[in-house]
Order: sequence, then structure tokens, then C-alpha cells
Amino acid sequence: MNPSIKSLLEQHGLQAKYSFGQNFLKEPWAHQSIMRALGINEQDTVIELGAGLGHLTQWLVTSQAARILAYERDRDLIPILKERFKDYPQLSILEANIKTIDYKELIALYPLGLKIIGNIPYQLTSTIFFTLLEHYTLPIHQVALLIQKEVAERINAPVGTKEYGLLTVLLNALAKVNYVATVNRHCFYPAPRVDSAIISFSFIRDSQNQVNSLTHFISLVKRCFQMRRKTLGHILSDMAYAKDCLNTLNIDQKRRPETLSPVDFIHLSNQIGLMTSSHR
Repeated sequence: MNPSIKSLLEQHGLQAKYSFGQNFLKEPWAHQSIMRALGINEQDTVIELGAGLGHLTQWLVTSQAARILAYERDRDLIPILKERFKDYPQLSILEANIKTIDYKELIALYPLGLKIIGNIPYQLTSTIFFTLLEHYTLPIHQVALLIQKEVAERINAPVGTKEYGLLTVLLNALAKVNYVATVNRHCFYPAPRVDSAIISFSFIRDSQNQVNSLTHFISLVKRCFQMRRKTLGHILSDMAYAKDCLNTLNIDQKRRPETLSPVDFIHLSNQIGLMTSSHR
């Protein structure tokens, strides 16, 4: 049974830290929704990003997970977590900033792969997404995160809308994304100023639409959306062979970035890479 967040903080003479983006999720249905989205089984190694006071952790330790690594940055919360979960040998509580997690090192320790879950601070959302995208070839089987609703909507934005942008393309090019549920701001203590949403995603292993160079792909998409009001012909005018590639793919140079689907960007990035290599 999870104790009240407010009472637990008061009991230890603590307050939520604004600088850490601490908004503790208190609603059991939301915890259960994140858990279901992760689909935990008895072979899984689960990484929890930001254990907080352990309210999601409490659900994790009663799951089938073989092991759970719960990361928490706030050293004031570590003793609370260790006391709460001292009787669960499958759980390791680690004091660390979740931005510094070495996923390659974790895969070396747990080669069957990882599942990742967490109620993450809003200010770290982009950093965490980009870090996970950079490791999409690793066996990270499923990710379920509670993030700002606005970001979740942007990730799921249709092609051609003003919300459609960099994160939409990158995540949907590399992963299958699911918008699980909206979580009202009053489901947290303290309540943030905006609503949240649960999303889940798993990386795509699709040889037909595979990104040949992740570095070049991210660079191309970033470049395009930094100048999203301009045409593709203008944006790519100083990039060798880019216009030839647009013609090869029957993409009109007068189109703007938000009119290209994630798959279009994959094909364009790959075509530029192939043509550049063939002319060396």
C-alpha cells in the first residue's frame, strides 16, 4: 500500500524540489496504466527513471520483473526508498542523475535487453528522448514514460500540422509510438501547471525503412526544422547532391519540411548518404 505523498514528505521533513522538477504521481490508475504499457514479464530487467518516493516502484516490485534498477538523483529520497523496499532483493536503488545512465554498459550486464519506465521531469524530456534515440539499435524492448501532454501530442502530430516537427519525425522514424492516456495535473503532488500523458514506444526493426546513418539522419531533420518556413530546395541548397536526391525521390523542391513523412526523411537521408559515398 502506497502512503500519502504529502504525509511521507512531512514525516521526513522534506518538500518537493522545484529545481529537480519533482511532481510526484499519486493516482494508482495512472501507475497501473504505465505498468500495462510496459508489458513486464519474468525475464525483464526494468530501468525506472526517477524513483522519487517509490510510488511507481511499489507497483514494479509486485510485478513479474526479474530485476529492477531504480535510479534517483535526490539523495534525500534514497534512505526513504531503501527503507521502504529493503525486503525486495530484485530491486536495486541507485543514486544517479538519469541523464548519465550508460545504456551500453547496462546491456553488457543484461544482454537480454531492457525495458524503461518512469515519471520523468519535464525539463529532462528532450534529453532523455534524444539519448534513447541514439541507442535505438540496442535491445531496449519497450519504453513507457509519463511526460508533458503537449510533448506527447507533438510526438503524435499528423504530417503537415504546425505541431509536427523534429521530435515527431525522429521518434516515429525509429519507433512505434502509442499515446496511452492523458493524466490530469491534479493527479500529482504538488500539481504542475500543465497536464501530462503516458506514452509508450518500441524501436522498429524494419529493414525496408532503416536509417543507414543515425548521425546524418538526425542532422538532416534538425537542419530542416530549424528552417521549417523555407522550402526544401532552399534549406538544402548548400548540401552536396541534396537536390539531385530530391529529384530522384520525386520530392518537389518547393515543399516544406512539415510535408515530409518520417519515412520520406529516412529515404532522403539514405539517398544523400549513398550519393555522397559514390562520388568520393
